[in-house]
Amino acid sequence: MDDETIRKMICCFIKRLNCQSPERCDYGPEYEKDQLMELYEQLALYRIKAYELTVDRKLAELDDVNLKLQYPPSKLYDNNFFKYYEESLEWYFDLERCWNAQFDNYQRLVLHGFRGYLDWDFYRSINNTYEQDLAYVQYFEEVAKQTKWVEDYLGDSTIQWERIRGVAYMQALDIAASFPDVSPFLVSYGFPVMTPCLLANFVVEKC
Repeated sequence: MDDETIRKMICCFIKRLNCQSPERCDYGPEYEKDQLMELYEQLALYRIKAYELTVDRKLAELDDVNLKLQYPPSKLYDNNFFKYYEESLEWYFDLERCWNAQFDNYQRLVLHGFRGYLDWDFYRSINNTYEQDLAYVQYFEEVAKQTKWVEDYLGDSTIQWERIRGVAYMQALDIAASFPDVSPFLVSYGFPVMTPCLLANFVVEKC
């Protein structure tokens, strides 16, 4: 397969993807006071459940009905919604995102100290839902499995690696078509053959 054929096939596969850009939600409708209190109570129960699991409580003992009986709204309020529990957890809820009604609770979760984020600003700009993150993990696993053939060429100094990378990227794009919740931007970010900017230029100039 020559370079021009690879380029054309990459262009074709890009067009099959879900090309809707990730939606930024930096600003959005804010909760009314009673809605915000209800959210704070909900987040408090998440904190309590997570903390109790760290001290060997069983998940079955921490169902929502029992927790609400043990921790009525007044107790949650008196304990500042147990925000201090987050000091013992690996994550916390971003308060700015709590005020924004466009986010769900999964999108409000943040790791302490930005641990695990290669690019914090990029992560915040994506605003993936749990379903989108799960789809990306499944997509990445599938790409890793189907591109293992690249390992056969490692150590071969005669190989034209640009062509190998092009074929692997073409395959990754083909796989991505089966994962509509994974955006082209994330496809290119997770498969560093082309940067996101180069991908955008490629679509405009070549397709």
